[in-house]
Amino acid sequence: MVRFPYAVAKNSFDATKAPGEKLPYNINWSDMLAAGESITTSAWTVSDSDMTLSDPSISGLETTTKAQGGRAGYNYVLTNTINTSNANICVRRFNIRVKQK
Repeated sequence: MVRFPYAVAKNSFDATKAPGEKLPYNINWSDMLAAGESITTSAWTVSDSDMTLSDPSISGLETTTKAQGGRAGYNYVLTNTINTSNANICVRRFNIRVKQK
């Protein structure tokens, strides 16, 4: 679901990109995982097909994906779900605002 600007809360976004950019976005999970716990799988989703995700990776306690596309003036929600070596499932979300630069 695409969010129109300010539909949820004014200025509620974590990153900004232009429609033509393909940029990496990452999450560091070290504050959520126990000592010795590792990430076994990572899955990324985006709230609308106007934006595409590619090149997902896990590096230690950090997960990364690249986001491309989106329509100027809209916010998109990226969701990352991980499974851990302790059988935990953790989810984090953040917003990307797309605007012409």
